[in-house]
Amino acid sequence: MKNLVFYTLKKNLPSLIFVFVLNILISLTLIIIDFNISGFIDRMLVISDFSEIKKDLMNLSLIMSFSIVILIVHYYVSEMLTTKIMGDINKSVLSRVQTLPLLFFNNKDTSFITQSINIDSFELSSFYVSKIMKFFTNIITIVVVLIIIYRVDVIIFLSLCAIIPLYLLIYMLLRKTIHNRQSVLKNSQSNYFSSMFKQLLNIRTTKINSWMSDLNKSLHEDFESLYTSYSKFTKINVLYDNLSDIISKVLLIGYIIFGGIQLFYDNLSVGNFVLCLILLQLFTSKLNLILGYFKEYQNMLVSFNRCDAYYCIEAEPNGVQTLDTISSIAVSDLSFAYNEKQELFNNYNGLFTKGNIYCVMGENGSGKSTLINLLLGLYKDYDGCILLDNCDIRDLDMYKIRKKYIAVVEQEPNLFGKTVKDNLIFGLETQVLEEKIIEYAQFLKIHDFIEHLESGYDTFVSEDTLSGGQKQKIALVRSLIKEPAVLILDEPTSALDEESTIKLFQLLKTNKTNRITIVITHDEAFAKIADQLVLI
Repeated sequence: MKNLVFYTLKKNLPSLIFVFVLNILISLTLIIIDFNISGFIDRMLVISDFSEIKKDLMNLSLIMSFSIVILIVHYYVSEMLTTKIMGDINKSVLSRVQTLPLLFFNNKDTSFITQSINIDSFELSSFYVSKIMKFFTNIITIVVVLIIIYRVDVIIFLSLCAIIPLYLLIYMLLRKTIHNRQSVLKNSQSNYFSSMFKQLLNIRTTKINSWMSDLNKSLHEDFESLYTSYSKFTKINVLYDNLSDIISKVLLIGYIIFGGIQLFYDNLSVGNFVLCLILLQLFTSKLNLILGYFKEYQNMLVSFNRCDAYYCIEAEPNGVQTLDTISSIAVSDLSFAYNEKQELFNNYNGLFTKGNIYCVMGENGSGKSTLINLLLGLYKDYDGCILLDNCDIRDLDMYKIRKKYIAVVEQEPNLFGKTVKDNLIFGLETQVLEEKIIEYAQFLKIHDFIEHLESGYDTFVSEDTLSGGQKQKIALVRSLIKEPAVLILDEPTSALDEESTIKLFQLLKTNKTNRITIVITHDEAFAKIADQLVLI
């Protein structure tokens, strides 16, 4: 995770430097304006002709105009840079999560994961672009303010220097509590947003079963948890902020008393009194901001640690060897168990060769889908050997091999929020002729339906747009136009009508010569076209 942050900041270094320079210019401009105002007040007390102060007014107007322009530019550049870095971190962390073993996602709430990544990416980008830049800028501002005040009055200078350790003490005393409560709050936020997402997930099923009140009850429970954690965080946050405000107010009252005495005895001019008053307020406001940045640092650490947790989990192993095709899959002495009580395979042996259709059958929970996951290289923690064309699957780059040579039609196919055509060609490395897409679509009796959609193949579809059978047909077409060396079908007829099932049988028999076809099914009709039954 540290390497990711370093790389992202390095990639955007010119923009970060530009934002930092703008921050310094903004702070220096404010100090120059304050300095000019104090001089202007002193001159106003001794000059009677208004024409003599026109130059001062012009200078102030120019400086203020310049500061406004810098503020606008700074706001735009920093906002765009924050968004860009957030996107970089978001994509990188998500890519890392995608490399984690499939078993990692068992019993994991993926909406919670995506919400937390999104929140944490924003917190990290905001901290590096805005908070840390302003932190150093405010330190520079405080140093400049102290130098100016030192030249005006040493006692005020020493008083301000003595205040700084008090601010640091507040942070040291409360930082652990802030960190812990911020961590709980962020997890509660992610849980709540995840619960909100589920309110509309599978909305049809929710309406059919009238689960709205049940889901709302769950959402209310998550909100109560969020509210409680937010209440606890707010208490420590209010204490943290108010302690610094109390110090600022005491310092301001002390200065007004001391400065008023100095002013009364003519040891301090009116201009310098006003200058010190303005600079004192600037000093305390910057110290309060720095104290706030310390709090934001704890917030950033929570986000960093949550993202870093994904980098601490070992990525799934993936080899480097590639293949030109897949002609055989050999399984020898395969043993696999999810845990000590759930052993699915014990010294299993099997052979799958090109030109044959294999029908995998068995009771629910017997391990049919698990066998497919093992053959696909999705599970690596097993004993025994799985060979693709005599190459151990552990040595192969299964990402490339699955993308190029293997097609899988799941029992409940997933559609992406894209057009029908985009869904059909999604993930394909080579361009597919439209005639080929239409040919398979016509054969599986889905072409006419697509043509009658509002924009035909260019119609936008989603999970709820199509029926189960229509989604299954689109998934079948998508797999067939890929012309895979290995075709795996999981309950491919579960949502198909009888005519479509017969068409699928014909298609599998006609095109079996150049591929290994593996079908997981409870449909005994597949036995008629299978070259071998595999009983699990």
